[in-house]
Amino acid sequence: MINRHALLCSMLLLALTCIGQSFPASPTVEHQLIEGTNVYLIPPQTFSPSDNFKGFQDPSDPYSMLMLMEIPGPFSEASEGFNTEILEKK
Repeated sequence: MINRHALLCSMLLLALTCIGQSFPASPTVEHQLIEGTNVYLIPPQTFSPSDNFKGFQDPSDPYSMLMLMEIPGPFSEASEGFNTEILEKK
């Protein structure tokens, strides 16, 4: 008998494959550039560019925001400290 978890994972993977999202090769007219970056996204209808951080926020809800965080440097250097040995010490 197939393990229930394996069956569930297989079904989920199949569903994600069938309804997967495709990304355009270039930004569409709906895409907005996040100022100070080279990242474009389509924000929710009520969101507008933020004056306080890189991203978008909903002016009517101070807790609703899409914030872009950048790694300060090459990922290969920034991720050197993320290994089992160093993380186990912390």
